[in-house]
Amino acid sequence: MSNRDPLHDIHELQTTLPVLPSPPESPPAPFSTNAECMDFVREQWKVNYDMGRISDLLYPSTVAEEISTNVVSTWLRMEQYCRQPTIVGRQRPIGSGGNVLLTGSKGVGKTALMKGLAAIINRYSGRVLAVYRNFEEVDTVRGPSHDLGFDGAFRTETYDAWCLQHRRCLIFFGDEFDTLYTRESIHQEDSVRIASEILSLGKSTLGLGIISGSSACL
Repeated sequence: MSNRDPLHDIHELQTTLPVLPSPPESPPAPFSTNAECMDFVREQWKVNYDMGRISDLLYPSTVAEEISTNVVSTWLRMEQYCRQPTIVGRQRPIGSGGNVLLTGSKGVGKTALMKGLAAIINRYSGRVLAVYRNFEEVDTVRGPSHDLGFDGAFRTETYDAWCLQHRRCLIFFGDEFDTLYTRESIHQEDSVRIASEILSLGKSTLGLGIISGSSACL
């Protein structure tokens, strides 16, 4: 077992995030019940994104509700944690300890759900960056390390160290994940690296990865 200090690798990381506009509103405090959380999510879809029709189609599904409350609750806990005057030495928020996998037939709403949740987070969040990426598009075969400017190995320890230094966290939405592993793929090395990065992100209590793909392929 290595005795290497994970903070050593922080020197290999770039010190800046992509420039983001300031969110127009502060995020709410963590909700005490799932019902309160879902009221917030529904309101955001209908008022801020004019996607009320899609929202009404999605949320009769208890699966969609569970995913939404999981992602939003995790985001708010991470946001609150990073906004503390000092976070070094503080107890970390309770994260997922894993990633979220969405599978289903084409057209059931996987992409709409991911895009909607990413938009909600980025509208309010000041400390948690939400990235949506569609892996079916060849020119976007990039993983979490690209969005945080990592220059070294992306592992759970180095990601955690980066979060503590920058007081920022990442929620990564990877859509059409199954296309990374098609027989015709020209990005096999990138595919393995991206899968490893998302796995490392999910192991952290300061990160979350949500991936989706066709149930016929995954």
